[in-house]
Amino acid sequence: MLQIKNMKNKMTALKLHAAILLGTLLTPLSSFGAATQAKASSTQLTNAHAYPVPFIASRGDSLITFTDLSSIATIRIYASTGQLIKTLHESDGDGQASWDIRDENGNLAIRSIYLFQIESATDFKQGKLIVIR
Repeated sequence: MLQIKNMKNKMTALKLHAAILLGTLLTPLSSFGAATQAKASSTQLTNAHAYPVPFIASRGDSLITFTDLSSIATIRIYASTGQLIKTLHESDGDGQASWDIRDENGNLAIRSIYLFQIESATDFKQGKLIVIR
């Protein structure tokens, strides 16, 4: 069963990676910018985004924040190889979730490009993150 789940995660990440490489991202990377503090009021992810992108540890960045999420959302972060790195959940209703740039085992993420998927009950969004050390 675990092998099937891992295969499903890799296939999902590969589809996401292909969509990004082919330029079919739902939201262009250039639209990711400053956060807004509006509360999430629906399940739509139209304005959802992550910041700072790029993440630059040497300038003092410590978290990547996903904002303008629906009140309940799941964020999956993948390495460019398709490996699921981290799963985050927004469930407290504030429309935000933060990634501490660590994987599920607590290891710091390496300098790379990462792919993410955000899912709510009725919407889906994908994009990429850049981590620079």
